[in-house]
Amino acid sequence: MIIYHQNHMEAYVYKLLTNLDITHPLQLNMFDISDKLGVYLHLYEGSSRGIIDGDEKYIFLNKNLSPPELQQDFGHELYHLLHHAGDQRKMHQLFIQLQEWQANNFMYEFCVPTYMLQRVNLPLDKTDAIKMIVALFNVTPIFAAERLNRYYHRLFANRIAYGGF
Repeated sequence: MIIYHQNHMEAYVYKLLTNLDITHPLQLNMFDISDKLGVYLHLYEGSSRGIIDGDEKYIFLNKNLSPPELQQDFGHELYHLLHHAGDQRKMHQLFIQLQEWQANNFMYEFCVPTYMLQRVNLPLDKTDAIKMIVALFNVTPIFAAERLNRYYHRLFANRIAYGGF
């Protein structure tokens, strides 16, 4: 048996979601999660964004996106609300890039959490595995392919670092 060591983001998402009693992909509902976190979620015509106004937190998502795209944007914007402050229009470009990189990393882990993915008996065929991730986690095929690659890289890194070959 190979022991898997979570990275910081995996541990953070695990703690966040399990504290909300979310243990299954069907529970990854952005409306329920936003309610549990006290975040106001609105669908509207503009581009997706998160806004903090005093103690209130808002996520605005473009209502013209597909349900999987909405879920992905929700994950991205949620990280901004939970961990970032300030107006990106007034920030240095390198700092904006850092924030976007962090939000994207969270988005992949949040939308397809490692602790849930580990419970799935993924097919050996990559195309079939991607289809399974799409169906279980309500993400786009492109997103699922990237998430699968990230997952396999983490498994490989764990085997190198902690043995198992």
